[in-house]
Amino acid sequence: MTTPARVERDLPTILGDLAMGPTPEYLDDVFAQTGRMRQRPAWTFPERWIPMADITQERAYTPRAPWRTIAVALVLIALIIGAAIMYVGSHQTKLPPPFGPAKNGVVTYAANGDIFTVDPSSKAVVAVVGGPEIDARPLFSHDGTRIAFLRRHDIGGQTAFDVVVTAADGSGPRVVTTRPIDVNDVVQWSPDGTFLLVATADGEVTKYALDGGAPPQILTQGRVVAGAIRPTTGQILYDPDSTPDADLWIMDPDGTGGRALTPATSLAGGRYDLGLVKWSPDGAMIAFTCARASAPNGSHICVMNADGTGAGPLTTESDDWFETDFVWSPDSTRIAFNRWLQDPATGDTTVQPIGVASIKGGPVIGAGPAPAPEGALFDWSPDGTTLLSLPARFSESTDPAAVAATPVAIDVANGTAQETGYQVSSDVSWQRLAN
Repeated sequence: MTTPARVERDLPTILGDLAMGPTPEYLDDVFAQTGRMRQRPAWTFPERWIPMADITQERAYTPRAPWRTIAVALVLIALIIGAAIMYVGSHQTKLPPPFGPAKNGVVTYAANGDIFTVDPSSKAVVAVVGGPEIDARPLFSHDGTRIAFLRRHDIGGQTAFDVVVTAADGSGPRVVTTRPIDVNDVVQWSPDGTFLLVATADGEVTKYALDGGAPPQILTQGRVVAGAIRPTTGQILYDPDSTPDADLWIMDPDGTGGRALTPATSLAGGRYDLGLVKWSPDGAMIAFTCARASAPNGSHICVMNADGTGAGPLTTESDDWFETDFVWSPDSTRIAFNRWLQDPATGDTTVQPIGVASIKGGPVIGAGPAPAPEGALFDWSPDGTTLLSLPARFSESTDPAAVAATPVAIDVANGTAQETGYQVSSDVSWQRLAN
């Protein structure tokens, strides 16, 4: 147990003796040789360029994915996308159906050879189509997004017209027809706005596709009047040239399937039979001018079902009444029309207030004041509450210098009338908007 203590006591002396030991004899030769050698350049040491100590001493760091932050970000992105979709969807233009009541939009008309619109509420007027051309007879499409109108030009000293279609704001005008037409020729929008139907005085009925995908198609030779396109199916009413008498036929939108509606062939043979024919907006009934056997030179209004059955007079007015120029209400329940009363003693006729009759029967209601002796040019507002009445002289006018007139708005519910506060120089067309 004493040996370790003794070594521990003597160890410092032993180490000191070893340190003082003799120096090797060759050490001077080594120093002499190395002293003549140049030192290694500093740039050859990697440590001068690369922090070797940092590389060897720093810990490698592997980042952890912030899953919670990523999840929150994804939720926020989904919410933003959803809100954007809802915003875009809610701000897309909603279109009205092609028939039935709708919201009242602006009224379009022609004046001084240009096309205008006026807001009936604010009376604000906007020029939608200008320029040196003479434009007339604007007509809104059923969805209120486009306007068709006539553009006048002269051919060999004769006045003729092209049909032009623009957006509701007047942008993108383009000529649709491939042959000139007359001012009295019939131009009608299809319910879905895919084509225009043009019926000329020489009996040519042509379908003009508006998507540019098909050439004009002549459907038939015959007579077509305004209101002849069925709003629900696009079927067309016409009086074919191939039959000797005035009768009423129906064909499919592509011109096929022509067939007679039999009650129209058994009319009284009056001079005003089928002078005007119009589908009801819901496509369920057809109204037409007709004569009575007791008064073949008179004009009354008859109605029948879409298949030609159930034909009969709209009113029970006597033979002394003359009824024409009728217009269906948007909800297909009433018909408004011009009417005159003849004095049996003198034979003189006197214009009466616009008549409104229900298709279910009942008395005729006079709406508004009596118009000018030649009657009124009028139409229902899209919401079915108002008749907008104009002088009948505008019915076929394309005169750019026509004297302006102030339309009269007639409240159908109570028959009262008031001036609208704006002026027009042609017949008008009321824009339909979605409710």
